[in-house]
Amino acid sequence: GAAGEHRAAHVGGGVELSSDLVDLQDKRTIFLDFNLLPKGRYLLNARGIDWEFYFAVPLGFSFGFYPVTSDREYASGFNTGFLGGLQILFEKAGLFVDLGLRFRKARYPIDEVILGAIRVRETIGIKTRQFNLNVGAVIYF
Repeated sequence: GAAGEHRAAHVGGGVELSSDLVDLQDKRTIFLDFNLLPKGRYLLNARGIDWEFYFAVPLGFSFGFYPVTSDREYASGFNTGFLGGLQILFEKAGLFVDLGLRFRKARYPIDEVILGAIRVRETIGIKTRQFNLNVGAVIYF
């Protein structure tokens, strides 16, 4: 490419926190995601600032917190998606904006005691499929 241009693949990581409204019960579920973030990127240097255009596929573990009973229940699950974005890189940090499709899923084991004697165990699955717009910052080494 021309001077100041660079194409590359990159694998990074990320942590996300999201809150979603579950329509059927009008309650909010919270997901904490830990992801690998492989991405293909095109890097352009203009006036001493690196501009990165990228496509990324986040893939990782999710921990869900959902108010199924009077207490907030927790569960584990997974997440993935497909994002396209722009990142502006300075000397030790950067800012980014990306958008795309995201999918998260978690299963909540619930124990209930009915009339003090009958114990019922069931599992509730929560899935989200969303179009996300993310804005944030990065620190790199």
